[in-house]
Amino acid sequence: LGEADAVVARAAVRAGLFRSACIPEGALCKAAEAEIARAEVNMDALVAQVAAEKATIARLRPLASVLVQEGVDPVWRCPAVVEADMFPIFLKFQGRSHVVTGCTAQTIAQELKAWAASRLGVPELPQRLVFEGRPLPDARCLGLAGVRRDSTVHLTVAPEMCRGKAPRRVIVFVPEGVQGETVWVSDTDTSEDVLQRIRAIDDRDTSGGTLCYGGRGLHPFVPLANYHLPEAAALHALLRKRPRVR
Repeated sequence: LGEADAVVARAAVRAGLFRSACIPEGALCKAAEAEIARAEVNMDALVAQVAAEKATIARLRPLASVLVQEGVDPVWRCPAVVEADMFPIFLKFQGRSHVVTGCTAQTIAQELKAWAASRLGVPELPQRLVFEGRPLPDARCLGLAGVRRDSTVHLTVAPEMCRGKAPRRVIVFVPEGVQGETVWVSDTDTSEDVLQRIRAIDDRDTSGGTLCYGGRGLHPFVPLANYHLPEAAALHALLRKRPRVR
């Protein structure tokens, strides 16, 4: 309290204002002393913390000075990934292995899921990655998981995540193909999207091709939801033949 506040408090005690307001003066004094003791303890803790921080600075300052004098950059930077650090791995899905290039020890499993979503058409949400019998969490680095050059990571799809409007499978039969290719599609995909995924899976030239279902061609830019395709619907791809070079 300031001097003016102290004068007012002294006058209130002498006039009995605290007692008339049902405020015990003894309890008020005890509460004030407890608050003073708490503040003193906090102040002692702060003083001890400041002393510890000063000791840390005094201990580390000589080391920092030596490193700066030796030309060490005080700002840490992540080492750049050079091409020699990159390696390919195999992503196995539905019995077929796909080569994923440009992987490093710092590549996380989420990036593999993004690759599978863009190249294989499998949405990221139901994807499950497994390496040597153990699941790969999304944030796990390949190096920490033990994935090395030419390692095989298995990709599966959680069936419980594929209900309602979730993506579903279609079977695409291509010319000269012994068996159909399984492609994951969603209602917003078009037949052109499916042909691009066939190109990524089978390395075929699908430009200018057409997908057929139930004997009719699918428009290349109409969403598949308009055709009400069932689960594991059979689609046939009609591809243009390349002219022979004589």
